Amino acid sequence: MDKNLRYHGLIQAFSRTNHIFNKVKSFGNIVCFRDLEQATKDAIKLFGDENSLNIILERSYADYMHGFVDKETGKSIKGFESICRELVDRFPDPANIQLDADKRHFVELFGEYLKSLNILRNFDEFASFVSPISDRLLQDMRSAYVDFREYKPSSNNDDRVPSVDFSDIEFQIDLLKTDEINLDYILALILEKAKESEDIEALKREVRRIIRSGMGVRPKEGLIMDFINETDLSKLCRVEDILSAFYTFAKAEKEKEIHALIEAESLRDNSKGFIERAIDKGYVEYAGDEVDRMMPALSRRAGVRQRKKGKCIG
Repeated sequence: MDKNLRYHGLIQAFSRTNHIFNKVKSFGNIVCFRDLEQATKDAIKLFGDENSLNIILERSYADYMHGFVDKETGKSIKGFESICRELVDRFPDPANIQLDADKRHFVELFGEYLKSLNILRNFDEFASFVSPISDRLLQDMRSAYVDFREYKPSSNNDDRVPSVDFSDIEFQIDLLKTDEINLDYILALILEKAKESEDIEALKREVRRIIRSGMGVRPKEGLIMDFINETDLSKLCRVEDILSAFYTFAKAEKEKEIHALIEAESLRDNSKGFIERAIDKGYVEYAGDEVDRMMPALSRRAGVRQRKKGKCIG
């Protein structure tokens, strides 16, 4: 911005460029070539609530990094450095957090880590920050965070000891997805690690660690492990080779699974196309009679046919 805008014109200029999207893009990045701080405060006071300045305006890089006190609530906000140090000190092995209270504390703290990280990435100064959390430990933390999202409280016969409840905690899954690891990256990593060592079990442990640190590729863990077990990785030289080999393998596995399902449930011959379309779409379409037409002949009495239908598509 290179004009001395004021009041309505300034607010409108910010609004046109500072579009938000979701938790991941909670604000835009506007470069000002003039000092518009006071003009911005004056505009907010005129068109908004004078007491909301601390909410509307972002704080400094130093505040987010070292911590600050929120003037609105009086609450002390941890700095990113402090969050990182506490994560390293308290949870050096996040896969083996035993106590429910510690699990809850880890989830809350790592959620704060993700939110602070999302904000700090918008500051140029953050590029030089060296995190005390190693890449390997961060993968373990991400994996544990996703695991705890599905965590069920442990049963305890002692009523005096409450089980942890995550229902009031908002998991920052959208922020976790900003660093999502895709399948091509994992396959390239498999090729790289296979060239470094012939220890397949060590390779599988490393790949599992990476897969479980994200959301998108978790459902493919079994398929990737089968691919490693059944493929001679030493014959693959380039990334293109392993990508081609994996997708060929995955296609063959899909065919086997479809045929196994058809045979196990005695489905009719026309069911293969329906199943393939459902896999591609990621869901089953219930409209029309296509589901009924692929079902075997069964009695409708006592809900036999309906149970079979639910088993096949549910």
